[in-house]
Amino acid sequence: MRKKFLSNTIITRIRNLEKKETDTKAKARLLVCIQRKQGNTLEQIAENLNTPQRTIRRWLKNIQNGVVVFGQTCHHSSFRKNRLF
Repeated sequence: MRKKFLSNTIITRIRNLEKKETDTKAKARLLVCIQRKQGNTLEQIAENLNTPQRTIRRWLKNIQNGVVVFGQTCHHSSFRKNRLF
C-alpha cells in the first residue's frame, strides 16, 4: 500500500510556512505540498502551477524523503534550518 504524502504533517503547518516564506522557489514547492495534501493529482498540480509533471513528481519525492527542508530563506536549500516534518 502506498504511503500518504506527509502523513504526519498538518496542512495548516504547511500553509503557515508558505505564508512566511520569501523565496519564490520554496514557496512554489510549499504550494505543491498544499495541493497534494488536498488530494490533487500530479496532473492537476502541474497544470495549476504551469510546471512540468516530472518536476512536480521530483519535488514531492524530495520533500517526502526529507531532501528538501523549509525555513529561513538562504541561497541553497541544504542550508535551511527547519524541516517541514
